[in-house]
Amino acid sequence: MRHELLCASEASTGPSGELCIELLCASEASTGPSGELCMSAEDLEQYESELELQLYREYKDVVGIFTYAVETERRFYLCNAVDLKVRTEGGDVYYEVSMGDAWVWDMYRPARFVKSAKVLTFRDVSIEEIAHSDLQVPKSVAE
Repeated sequence: MRHELLCASEASTGPSGELCIELLCASEASTGPSGELCMSAEDLEQYESELELQLYREYKDVVGIFTYAVETERRFYLCNAVDLKVRTEGGDVYYEVSMGDAWVWDMYRPARFVKSAKVLTFRDVSIEEIAHSDLQVPKSVAE
């Protein structure tokens, strides 16, 4: 399976109407008027679908080694240590979430494992302890 890494800082439309995005490595792309590599919207959608499927498979492989699932407005994390602090400043309430030994659900991130992560948010935070017995396949089904 071929994987390209997108650098979507400059997007334009090519001569035949396809979406042009700079690619760091591509073997089946055409070039647009200013020399950037182009791919059709359909190709981009397929690429993102493949990335999402790869991410889901990775999630299934790693979820068993983590204790907590943390969801914020922007990201989903798996981690083994989590600390939530409610902060107030100037009448506003926000949350500080510190995580250790974490995995980040982000398909555009080249390295999803991080030693520690800190999130500050004004939105809801969901922290759940993962029930590992729910993740195991019963022996009668596996055999």
